[in-house]
Amino acid sequence: MNIRFLGTGAADFSPLLETEFKNKLDNNARRSSAILIDETVLIDCGPHTLDSFRIQGLDCTKVTDLLLTHFHDDHYDRNNIAKLAKYCPHPLRMWYHADASPEPIENVEFHPVKPLETFKTDKFQAVALSANHTEFPLHYDIEIGGVKLFYGCDGAWLLNDTFYAMMHREYQCIILDGTVGDYNGDYRLGEHNSIPMIRLMAESFRTQNVIASNGILCISHLARTLHKPHEETAASLAKEGFVIAYDGMMLTI
Repeated sequence: MNIRFLGTGAADFSPLLETEFKNKLDNNARRSSAILIDETVLIDCGPHTLDSFRIQGLDCTKVTDLLLTHFHDDHYDRNNIAKLAKYCPHPLRMWYHADASPEPIENVEFHPVKPLETFKTDKFQAVALSANHTEFPLHYDIEIGGVKLFYGCDGAWLLNDTFYAMMHREYQCIILDGTVGDYNGDYRLGEHNSIPMIRLMAESFRTQNVIASNGILCISHLARTLHKPHEETAASLAKEGFVIAYDGMMLTI
């Protein structure tokens, strides 16, 4: 499984994305969070996602499936999804929380899913999981060729049914929301993780076989205004076994 990070930021986007970094990537000017799996499966499509395809030289016409984590503007940009669908030579399958009611989009097949529901395509098998956020949130358990990925951006902590579904899965990669920096006391703990919160979860992931012994725990969806510079954050947390995602990063698992 190849995972390309198209964007790794929260909603506090740098104004430099419109000027200095309009046509290039920067670790501290993060774009709207999204990943591309095996060139065909896209998770989220926000305001910068198509720019990321262009800047990274990726072919968006290969995308067959779009999995939506929720409907906040930095993850669901209807105009960009319409453009993406227009580029695709086939109907774009869009998977999202069954309680949402998005407006129709030309050349998009709508596939509502409920929490704990398993769905399959010729590309992957996935389970929709409950998330602690707003605007019809979901996390995803995605499996391709026996390789298991958990994607959890946005959301705080893990809801009970989600954690029990993750136990003993031994994910080769877990990607978690890390909106808040390495400090305590932030009011966002009800809908976003901080680094201290991730430390607590990581211990349970290891003891409950949520993550494989050689699995990667990756932190994405970082708020620019709540973290130290990327290089400092990445170096510090690497000592604890955490990988800090950046725009353009590739993981092969």
